[in-house]
Amino acid sequence: MSANEDPGARVRAALNALAKPPGSLARLEELAVFIGRAQRSERPHAAAPHVLVFAADHGVAAAHPVSAYPQAVTPLMVRTMREGRAAVAVLARQAGAPLWVTDVGVAARLAPPRQVDAGVRFIDARVREGSADLVAGP
Repeated sequence: MSANEDPGARVRAALNALAKPPGSLARLEELAVFIGRAQRSERPHAAAPHVLVFAADHGVAAAHPVSAYPQAVTPLMVRTMREGRAAVAVLARQAGAPLWVTDVGVAARLAPPRQVDAGVRFIDARVREGSADLVAGP
């Protein structure tokens, strides 16, 4: 298949023609090319996009320096998402996609948001408060 026949190549060419460094959107560009090929279209689309965020804390992060941020940041980030102020919420809004934030194991109890953005849905599906330290056991 030539570049002219390959929708993925046409998607990549269109992305590279934008006012940004080629490849600067990393995985998003790879996904656009993949979807373009799957849909056989140089203008890939999603009929009903949704953004899903699953929030939890892992015990290894509390016991070892493996994360850039301490676990205390997780509930703050979840609240920021629920309030529609996090980058992911802005991106979802721009895409016209509802944002679903699910607590599956944040180590701390979440405070209610100060405001709730109409485009953000929250699900409390907490399995437990964080997980165990995988270095110390299962």
